[in-house]
Amino acid sequence: HIEEIEFHIKIFLQLEDYVLIYVPRHLNCKDEIINKLNKFNLNWCDDIDDINITKNKKIINIFWKFGILNSLYNITQITVMGGTFDNTGGHNIIEPIVNRNIVLVGNSLYTIMDLLDIFKVFQIKEDNVKKILLNIDKNTINDNIDIYNKYCNNVKSNLKQLIL
Repeated sequence: HIEEIEFHIKIFLQLEDYVLIYVPRHLNCKDEIINKLNKFNLNWCDDIDDINITKNKKIINIFWKFGILNSLYNITQITVMGGTFDNTGGHNIIEPIVNRNIVLVGNSLYTIMDLLDIFKVFQIKEDNVKKILLNIDKNTINDNIDIYNKYCNNVKSNLKQLIL
């Protein structure tokens, strides 16, 4: 969301030790996003595909296309969930969780409140990202996967009962 871009940039500036991948949701805002990245003197690359992500920690990899998030979740470890830093309320946290990502969120969570009762995510502010990342319990990934698997098994069991 374009309203979130400056917040995202403040996060990027704190994550100099990470390979960054950015997937904007609103492709029609490309020029505005690029202008803001340039304003903060951030280096970025958008001449990439799913395989050739630059590992250079000084460059933000940008994907201007839809339908690739699951492929990217497979190669990432941390997801900063869009829609949680403006009034949108958040997007689907299950996809990155199933792909073993730690999920970082903002304050706008009303569309995913039911999932927050089930899964562990980490709420960040623009000045505490590094501190949060340093203190994440690595067991969170396995805990979230276990919860998801139990949920899926429960759904399968209930479906079988409905079919019989």
